[in-house]
Amino acid sequence: TMLGQILRTLGRYDEALAAFRQANECNPRDIEGYISYARGLRMTQNAQTMLAVATAGLEIAPDHPTLQLLASEAYFALGQ
Repeated sequence: TMLGQILRTLGRYDEALAAFRQANECNPRDIEGYISYARGLRMTQNAQTMLAVATAGLEIAPDHPTLQLLASEAYFALGQ
């Protein structure tokens, strides 16, 4: 996720999202990976995928407040 964070900071969002997705696929139990990926998706206003990522993270850690917040933001962006 460090590479994704650097790329996101540089404004290279497509590359950042690819790095976040790859990190998430390599370590699907890492909650921080879901958070970083969802935050990256928020930057690109991809609420549908952001919701899917946050929801997947919540399956592992249902009480995680950051994932709950990200899911709520995605629902709001989708008008739900």
